[in-house]
Amino acid sequence: MSAPIDVTAVLFAQRSKPRGDEHLAHCADLYGCDRATWYRRRGLKPEPFTKSKLAQFSIGHGYESEVAETLKAAGYDVRRNLEVDWLGLRGHPDVVIGEDLVVEVKTTELVNPKDEVSPHYAFQAAFYALALGIPRAVVLVKHAKSHAEVAYEVDPEEWRAIIERRAAEVLERTHPDAPIPPMEPSELAKWGCSYCDWRRCARNPKWDGTRELDAFEDEVAFP
Repeated sequence: MSAPIDVTAVLFAQRSKPRGDEHLAHCADLYGCDRATWYRRRGLKPEPFTKSKLAQFSIGHGYESEVAETLKAAGYDVRRNLEVDWLGLRGHPDVVIGEDLVVEVKTTELVNPKDEVSPHYAFQAAFYALALGIPRAVVLVKHAKSHAEVAYEVDPEEWRAIIERRAAEVLERTHPDAPIPPMEPSELAKWGCSYCDWRRCARNPKWDGTRELDAFEDEVAFP
């Protein structure tokens, strides 16, 4: 008789696997904290995501797949699982329709839609559109509690200058020979500390009381 399967443990283990490109700069680092990026690119690992947080991510991934399949069934040329390398950063757009539109798919716990798209969402959608040479981008947000779906139009060119400036900053502040940057989130995500999993940073509301550099001294960096 085989051993009983702990389904939630299996899901947690599979969802927790590293992507393998942690040492690279990512699109999401544009609106993140450069210190957190500096840590990650050196092989340090933050506090692991909780089971509930990873389950929440899986809900978002499921919605992304549903959107892609629905658009495909409607006759659109849907592309997924693309990898983008632009301005020295890597990213993976959610849904691309032919050569015409990038769709970034998000889920939120908010009940009521916002009047305007969140800047870090727009930033991400614009990055992918510019990287792929696509003229339009949309951020599609589903509100989990009210089930409202709202599509926000994003003009990629309106974001080009700040994306290019911010990308240069990220690379300058986090490259292998860079000194440790200040502990502060990007202006595009001032709330970032509240969600950060680097609990050895004294600015983090969940700071564990240890020094920030303890993590660097104790962990093994990438070869």
